[in-house]
Amino acid sequence: MKIINKRKTNIAFRFLIQGLYGQNDYYRVKNSQTVAKAKHYYLKIIDTFSIAIDETIIVSDKTQMELLKSILSEGKERLSNLKTFDSLDNSFICTQTELILQLIGNNPERHFEKNVPNRKDKWKLNAHRQIQYIQNNEQRLNQIYNLIQSKYSDQFPNFIDDFFHKIYMDECESDFRNLMNWIKINHPDIYFDII
Repeated sequence: MKIINKRKTNIAFRFLIQGLYGQNDYYRVKNSQTVAKAKHYYLKIIDTFSIAIDETIIVSDKTQMELLKSILSEGKERLSNLKTFDSLDNSFICTQTELILQLIGNNPERHFEKNVPNRKDKWKLNAHRQIQYIQNNEQRLNQIYNLIQSKYSDQFPNFIDDFFHKIYMDECESDFRNLMNWIKINHPDIYFDII
């Protein structure tokens, strides 16, 4: 069996790397990858997960944080000993899946069940904890800015002048509540995207 030492980089992976780490890293993986380069980026992404968890999760039980860190630590350990693209890919997919399920609430342990169907009652993972997203006014304001600059850029082609200065700072007097009322009255389409 021939071992592949180099492969063409999938476009989705190239854009993922660019979205996460910018253009320099995009150009490093643009055309092809070696096993070593793929391993480097998988390990880098796991490190990024760890940093993001530490910097983003504010309220959590101690057990949840330990489980998340354990999944990442085991994932890095598994990856470090692998030597083929298939084994790297499969190991990374396992780590991501375990992490996602644990972030949702709990990673199910069903090793001794014969069959686990995709039914709602089998995939409610909040027996120990559940996700609850909250937004403070600063986060909502950031969401509004993002929506205005992306989805609604045609309504405010010059974000800084048309929206930020004229609407938020002048008309709404830099007050978030005034801005929400203004959007609710003048742009219900944007308002329903926010609430």
